[in-house]
Amino acid sequence: MATLIVEDGTGRSDANAIVSLAFLKTYCSDRGKDISAYTDEQLNEAIIRASRFLVDAFIYDGQKINRRLQTMPFPRYAVTDREGWPVLPNEIPYEYQYACCEVTLVEAATPFAMSPVVTQSDVIRTEAVGSIRVEYALLFTDPSDYRPVLAVVQDLLWPFLSSGGIPNTLSGVATRV
Repeated sequence: MATLIVEDGTGRSDANAIVSLAFLKTYCSDRGKDISAYTDEQLNEAIIRASRFLVDAFIYDGQKINRRLQTMPFPRYAVTDREGWPVLPNEIPYEYQYACCEVTLVEAATPFAMSPVVTQSDVIRTEAVGSIRVEYALLFTDPSDYRPVLAVVQDLLWPFLSSGGIPNTLSGVATRV
């Protein structure tokens, strides 16, 4: 069974999870989200994958309290919430925990969905009619596959994200030719 080592606000060097299984279950219960189809083992593994996604996918404002030794992005110094209130240096913001729960639900339903291993041959489709041949890259089976959860995560995390870090991955640039 995957062992969760939950960040407790001390800047642990061995943490692999942002939330506990109990926190996830309460979050889901409070929101009417049914997770009864998953075993505790599946949920623990999904929490670990979701936590890793949130570590790798975003650059956060401020500095970790335990510098590079700390495995999770929070707790941090010099961070404020959406209303400008300081986040305490021993605090794991609830918005960050909620984002982890949302990603965990996706990871429980489809393991590695948020960090897929892509094989080029799996994303290319070729169509040919006579001598005309067209190749398409199939990144998703449906354009809305992961946008909803990413929008929720972005909405929860935006106050903590570094403005100079990475561009908003949920929008693009349109050019008219």
